Amino acid sequence: MTEGYPHNWEKWPLAEVGEWLGGGTPSSTNADFWNGHIPWVSPKDMKANEITTSQDNITQAALDNSAAKLIPAHSVLFVTRSGILSHSFPVAINQVAVTVNQDLKAITPVEVIEPQYLTWLLRSYERQILSTCSKHGTTVHSIEMPALKALKVPIPPIGEQRRIVAKIEELFSELDKGVEALTTAREQLIAYRQSVLQHAFEGKLTEEWRRINPLVVSNKFLEDIQTGRRSRKKKAPSSRSEKREEALFPQVPGEWVVDYLGDLNVEVFDGPFGSNLKTSDYVKTGVRVIRLENIGYGHFIDEKRSFVSEEKYEAIQKHTVVPGDIVFSSFVIDAIRSALVPRNISFAVNKADCFGVRFFGDTINPKFIQFFFQSHNAFKQIEGMIHGVGRPRINTTQLKEMSVPICSPAEQAIIIERLESIFSDSDSFASALDTGLAQISALRQSILKQAFSGQLVAHDPTDEPASELLKRIRTERAKASANKAERKTKKIRKEKETAR
Repeated sequence: MTEGYPHNWEKWPLAEVGEWLGGGTPSSTNADFWNGHIPWVSPKDMKANEITTSQDNITQAALDNSAAKLIPAHSVLFVTRSGILSHSFPVAINQVAVTVNQDLKAITPVEVIEPQYLTWLLRSYERQILSTCSKHGTTVHSIEMPALKALKVPIPPIGEQRRIVAKIEELFSELDKGVEALTTAREQLIAYRQSVLQHAFEGKLTEEWRRINPLVVSNKFLEDIQTGRRSRKKKAPSSRSEKREEALFPQVPGEWVVDYLGDLNVEVFDGPFGSNLKTSDYVKTGVRVIRLENIGYGHFIDEKRSFVSEEKYEAIQKHTVVPGDIVFSSFVIDAIRSALVPRNISFAVNKADCFGVRFFGDTINPKFIQFFFQSHNAFKQIEGMIHGVGRPRINTTQLKEMSVPICSPAEQAIIIERLESIFSDSDSFASALDTGLAQISALRQSILKQAFSGQLVAHDPTDEPASELLKRIRTERAKASANKAERKTKKIRKEKETAR
């Protein structure tokens, strides 16, 4: 073995494994160039292992009159300029002839290199390519072409290349089945949690408890809410939707009520806007700042920490949140992101896009409302209020207009206890699923490492060594280059003779 590789393997710079091809963009103002039958692949199409179609297509006229070039089928495409290069290096094989935009490159491998082998090889080198071949100091992530072309990669005999590809695809197919099973289980777990939440906030989870405790479920708590609100001189939200989707109102038992969040004994507030809290205000230690990255789907993410100085806090302290407050993300896409401020944070400041929800008195337990925020009903209500195309978001006035189910404090406590017990088990299961997915990801990397170090498949002594294959390719290239030079010389000589 040489350099840790089998003796019949060879290391070659990527520049020599095939013909490198680039792309270009036909003029967007020329209608004759677009909506043709030739795929024009861009980074947004590089989400599959094999490319057969693209979101955009060009015409033959575009191919003839622009920088776009036709790339033969069974070439290897890869992204060289895109934000995705901050974490991934997309690689795919085109099963049909395509063109690409200037953010992609392609290699049409020489005949002694299998396209599938080169594809898997580049995927296995993803971390190394991103760390050693990336351009620095640019606004958009990109790959430095000279560095990538100089990268030396292992090339085994072509027969072994095919065996490696077959083995990788066999093992990855089994792993894909595992991922599918774990993903399905996770989706079922999410559906189960929503079912439990629906039962909880329709009163079904405590139906038997109410039957046994008829005196405890009196809705006298409404008077307590109103008394507490009056004592704080709270007013109803200033702007109300004239029409509300009654189908979205929580369906509750007779002992419960449904009320607007803003009509409870509550304060809903946002954080300091714009220049009141800038990135330059952050320091290494000081008073904690709660940002969007700290708000999960029902849980607080404590690992990511930001701080402002004591002096800065004095200027924005009216935006203080404390343990027991709910922080709520104003951006709502697929579900509501909200969390209780944990006890280990004695006080903090919430950012402008992280609303604070603070309850007063003993009538409403914030944990009860926090659980409701995670329900499908709460999300559907917020979804109907969302505005903004780029980043769907709501404001505090809209949040106050959410309809929330309310029951007696005693029943709230029972619901919280039962939900915490049920979700503790489901959280453990979810953690096991995440561990399983992480292990599969690690196993994929291990398989690729074995494959490209010569340890995944058996070696056949009758295989022609890669050194001989590549030597032959180099010889043929040199001969072709010499013939081309000779033809050019003859052409020049003939032109000179004609000129005489």
